[in-house]
Amino acid sequence: MKENDAILKRQDYKIKFNNKDMDFCFNWMLGIGQIIGMSAGELFYIASGIRNGNPADWRKRFKDHADYLENEAEEAKKNGYRNLVSHLYFSACYSIRAALQFTDPSVPEFMENF
Repeated sequence: MKENDAILKRQDYKIKFNNKDMDFCFNWMLGIGQIIGMSAGELFYIASGIRNGNPADWRKRFKDHADYLENEAEEAKKNGYRNLVSHLYFSACYSIRAALQFTDPSVPEFMENF
C-alpha cells in the first residue's frame, strides 16, 4: 500500500444526493434497512423532501418521520400487534439516529433527540 492510498473509501457513485456526506448516510440507511428499520421506499420518500446538502431539511424530515412511526406504534399497541409495535419503535429509533447525524451536539435539540 502506498502512503497516499485511501484506507477507507466511500462509494464512487451517487445514490440520491450530490452532497457526499448526505449520500453516504443515506446509503447506510438503505443498507441497514435490509435487516431492520425503514424500507427503501420509505427512505426515498423521506429523502424527496430534503434539499441536497441542507442539514436542516435532513433533520426535520427524519425527526418528523420518527414522530409518525411512534404514533403508528402507539396505535398498533392499542390493537395488540406486538411484532409490529417493536418494528415501528425500532424504525423510529433509526430515524431519530439519522436526524442526529447532522445535528450539532452543542444545541439543545441534540440532547432532546439523543
